[in-house]
Amino acid sequence: VLNITDRYDGQSFDPLQLEFIDLICNISASAIDVIQNRLAREDALNAMVGALANLAEHRDQTTGMHLDRVTQFALVLAREMRSSDRYRDQIDQTFFESLERAVPLHDIGKVAIPDRILLKPGKLTDVEMAIMKTHVEVGAQTIRSVLDRCMGVPFLVMALEVVQGHHEWHNGCGYPCGAKGQDFPLSARITALADVYDALTTVRPYKDAFTHGKATAIIMEGAGTQFDPDVIEAFKSCHEEFARLAVELADDEVHAQSQALVEHRDTPLAEAG
Repeated sequence: VLNITDRYDGQSFDPLQLEFIDLICNISASAIDVIQNRLAREDALNAMVGALANLAEHRDQTTGMHLDRVTQFALVLAREMRSSDRYRDQIDQTFFESLERAVPLHDIGKVAIPDRILLKPGKLTDVEMAIMKTHVEVGAQTIRSVLDRCMGVPFLVMALEVVQGHHEWHNGCGYPCGAKGQDFPLSARITALADVYDALTTVRPYKDAFTHGKATAIIMEGAGTQFDPDVIEAFKSCHEEFARLAVELADDEVHAQSQALVEHRDTPLAEAG
């Protein structure tokens, strides 16, 4: 709000001064309008891209609340990592906001995977797995095409990181690039663990849901191989929150199995690996 009431010397504003005041108001109004339009476009873009991600996810009726759970797991990990000196500056408010918008897009490329593979009630063959893995590049191409038209939108930049990197391994044995260590972004390294935890603790066509204790043991065994040791350290500190969210956000049809997570969530981390 610009409030101009009277001059310091009590004199009236002359025509030139009023002209300048009018000019300042017009420039300010124009700037505010530009900002409002930009924010509206970003919100619309986020809604449209998010809807596409949900469309891809809804093709697989076995994953239910998967996007919500993985997003919340990732935010818990980021919050825990922010408490360390090493990541305090990197994980700022913009990082959190971008992560919350980016993680739901991690599997957006699955929209291009044939139903016979995506919905197969059993283990995939090597050929089918090769086709399944293409969802990473399809998703990356989708995000790039949006970025080309909306350059500089923070959550889209991070979404590309997450889509490309959430199946990479810390030791370089992941896909699609075989990136290792710090060669793929922190956002992707966080999402990688969050995604695996959800896959382990939910029912899939080829497996029953594992308890929190068993899932924790498997994840801990992946420290330094599949997962970034720093992300593992954060998981050690907040795994109880994972167990709570897994139950709170459980799909209705598997809530009974998810409740078992609470009964087993006290597995000591020493036993878990």
